[in-house]
Amino acid sequence: MTQPNEWDAAVDEAVAACDGDMRAALCAVLIANAYLTAEVERLMDAVSYGFTRGKTSPTRAAAMKFEE
Repeated sequence: MTQPNEWDAAVDEAVAACDGDMRAALCAVLIANAYLTAEVERLMDAVSYGFTRGKTSPTRAAAMKFEE
């Protein structure tokens, strides 16, 4: 897991990549998060029910409840 000082460096890097525009940096992070969320959902759907033995991870179960 990333340490707090590494988070600061990552934030600085994201803002610098957006020419100092904090709003653009936040937008880029939100877009990346949406893409990764969609990718996880796609991959979860691709994994067969038998392979997972019908089990859902606690994180996925919580996300499914949240979406309802």
